[in-house]
Amino acid sequence: MKVLHITLLSILATGIFVSCQNKTNTVENEAGEVAEATVESLNYSLDPEKSLIDWHGTKVTGEHNGTLQFASGSISVEGDEITAATFEFDMQSIVCLDLEDEEWNNKLVGHLKSPDFFSADSFPTAKFEMVSASLVENEETDNIYNIEGNLTIKGITNKVSFPANVVMSDGMMNVKAAFELDRTLWNMTFNSIKFFPSIGDKMVHDNFDLKVDLLA
Repeated sequence: MKVLHITLLSILATGIFVSCQNKTNTVENEAGEVAEATVESLNYSLDPEKSLIDWHGTKVTGEHNGTLQFASGSISVEGDEITAATFEFDMQSIVCLDLEDEEWNNKLVGHLKSPDFFSADSFPTAKFEMVSASLVENEETDNIYNIEGNLTIKGITNKVSFPANVVMSDGMMNVKAAFELDRTLWNMTFNSIKFFPSIGDKMVHDNFDLKVDLLA
């Protein structure tokens, strides 16, 4: 499996790892002597206070946007490879930013948390588990990766993939990504033209946009 590669020197330069342990491998040289090679194991913790998801949804008669918070997250690294990454999202933290009227704002957020959409009471968290991260060959930048993983919402898991910009700077790992999701794959069919072909101007578009800004 191809995984996201980050140089060991860059990782050591961050100084933000939560835990660190050494694993020792043995190899034989030409003389038959055994030499020891040390592999560094690092576990990074997401900073939920400095990480955020922006969402944007549209319908025939308008659009709305807001934010969603991370609940937790971790990234495991061995040597110069990321071996695992898992993130949970707090579905009760959904916020709408474009509606200034408090009553209408509460109605929209309540509807998004309802069974028509994210069923936040029954499924208070969603989860993403990375399967692989591979470098995208690009002459203009060397930090774009294709991320693949499993996204679970409302207890339903689907495979997703998206490009991400990974930057190591000022002792921090910052990951930014922008992509679309089809809500109907997670049984969110409210006013979808796929399921209600005669819905007319009450149609809510199936795809919604997410922008992720993650700091670890």
